[in-house]
Amino acid sequence: MNTPVVDASWKEVYETRHAWAFQAYDDFLATLSEEVRQRLAHKKEEDEAFVVVFGKTQVGKTTLLMDLMGVSAQAMSRVSKVLRGGRRVGSSATATTMEYQRSPDERWGLRINRAMHWFEHDAEMTRALGRLRLAMEERRLQAKHPCAVQIPDDCFNLDGKQPLVRMLDLPGDKPANAVERAHVQEMANRYVRQADLILLVGRGDDLGFLKPGELTLPGIEDWQIVPDRFRIVTTYSFTAQSVRDLVREQKDAPLNAEVFRARLIEQIEKFGPLNAEARRLHRFFPLEFGQSWQDTQQKDQALHDRVSPMIHDLKKQLGDDIQASTTPMARLKSAVQAHEVVTRVKEARLAEMRRAHERLDEKLKQASKEHQQAEAVVRKENVALLARKKRLEAWSDTQLAKELDLHFVLTGTTTVSSPDKTVSGFRLMVNQARASLKDRVSQSRPCQEKESDAYGSFWRSLVVDAHEVEVRRLLDEAFGGFESHLRGYKNSIIFGLGKDMYFWTDDPDTDYQKDIRHFRRCLVDAERRLLEAVRRWWLDAAERKLAQVRSEYQGHRHDLAHWKSVEKKLKSKRDALEKECEASRKAQDAFAQRMDRELIESRRFKQLLNESYLAELRRKQEAFVQHTSPSRRLIELLGAVHVGEARRELTKVTGEEISPA
Repeated sequence: MNTPVVDASWKEVYETRHAWAFQAYDDFLATLSEEVRQRLAHKKEEDEAFVVVFGKTQVGKTTLLMDLMGVSAQAMSRVSKVLRGGRRVGSSATATTMEYQRSPDERWGLRINRAMHWFEHDAEMTRALGRLRLAMEERRLQAKHPCAVQIPDDCFNLDGKQPLVRMLDLPGDKPANAVERAHVQEMANRYVRQADLILLVGRGDDLGFLKPGELTLPGIEDWQIVPDRFRIVTTYSFTAQSVRDLVREQKDAPLNAEVFRARLIEQIEKFGPLNAEARRLHRFFPLEFGQSWQDTQQKDQALHDRVSPMIHDLKKQLGDDIQASTTPMARLKSAVQAHEVVTRVKEARLAEMRRAHERLDEKLKQASKEHQQAEAVVRKENVALLARKKRLEAWSDTQLAKELDLHFVLTGTTTVSSPDKTVSGFRLMVNQARASLKDRVSQSRPCQEKESDAYGSFWRSLVVDAHEVEVRRLLDEAFGGFESHLRGYKNSIIFGLGKDMYFWTDDPDTDYQKDIRHFRRCLVDAERRLLEAVRRWWLDAAERKLAQVRSEYQGHRHDLAHWKSVEKKLKSKRDALEKECEASRKAQDAFAQRMDRELIESRRFKQLLNESYLAELRRKQEAFVQHTSPSRRLIELLGAVHVGEARRELTKVTGEEISPA
């Protein structure tokens, strides 16, 4: 075998020394649900490594990237100005997902959808980035891949080295521009879940960016479930006076970074607790960099000199974490610990489901209460309506008139004094009769003998207007002729020129006896006239009352129909919530059972690694036997050795023992 062929064969064998482990990883991922898979890095051994930097607008993400890449302090202002693309300070500079790289020379470079453009001058690059943003906002550019910016080589520190990984600057998840929001969602779905490490960046004086509900992008919102994939970086970390006071309290040099990390966690937890894994100190980096830190140097040299060494060490640790996260073995580590991910997913999801169920249960209780109240109203209204209906059926116009005809009489009797043998006595008797009849009219009520029955209740509820004028007219009609007759005696010769005394005899045909009979006929006529009138008045009042009751009955029917409709809707709402609560309970049970099964499956990765490792060794052994070329057999033998070394490397990184060679 010639040398080029040997070299190519050896390169292939060496570069695929981890293939068996990634094959086991792929087989393992296939056994898990999407809910768990999406929280594990979907990486193959040959996939390009990259880190995502994510945070709100104007927190210093791009400056952090420049600093981590080694852009010099002197060039930071120049680079930042160009990258703004002509936008004013205070506006978002990142138009799309951007990848930053070190240019091979002193030119600016911009790659858009794989097309590379080079620029000699800062102004040219500024205009190009401005056009890029405008094209994104106007939907004229569909960026299916991150745009790459090449930063001139002379902007870097002399000892600066370009990172060995892609570093992506993702715009904040809540940009004001709707086009940007849609773009951020698309890029997050495509790249965040494939990232080897994600830096969550926020201001040290605005830590609310980590509180529940603030992070909404897929793969980021539940960062505490897989905290190994995240680092929390704060900018402007030493702006607050309380932090500067803490620096001064740490009198022994050098400063202890753990103290400031612990304080950072304490401040973050004011917005919500972190779980035990998420709050590990090594995940937090309180940093300062860029122009604001240079300004601090001018204003407070002592503070700057005291804090800078600690910040330098923290940046170095962050750089080491970035490099370590992109190794093939680091990608497999999360799979080995997938049972922990399943447990956290289960706990987080079940907690969320329980909260949702509790909210549903409260809604159900309220809906049941409202339905019970509506049912009670319907029952009450129904009873009242039935009672009104029965009364209306009995209180017909004909029946009321019949009741009056049968039972209504003028109350009491007409009280008058016995007339003496004078005309004045008769006049007095007529006046007494008038007054007595008026009293009888005012005191008369229908159905007095039936006070306790429905009719008595009905009649008692009526109000009859006073008809004084008509009563006077009826009395005048009844007694008027008799009173005129009495006045005629005044000029009678029989009475002796107006004398008052009747001429008395026992003869029934005397004037006195005739007037007694005449008065009695008038009294009977007056009682008849008044009885007819009062019956008519009461019947009129009864008909008005009946019309009112009928109107009220119709109103109550309408109200009852309304409440029945309300009760029906509330019952439907309650029934729907009952079904939803039952579905929620079943969903919780099903999810818990599924997660329990996945927990069992997640612990099989070690077994899959063992099987894949042993299968790879058998393949190497078979290849060694099949090949006759000594050089090829040597390559296969060395390949087996490197597979064993990969196994030991994986054991070291994951802490899980793999089957021995």
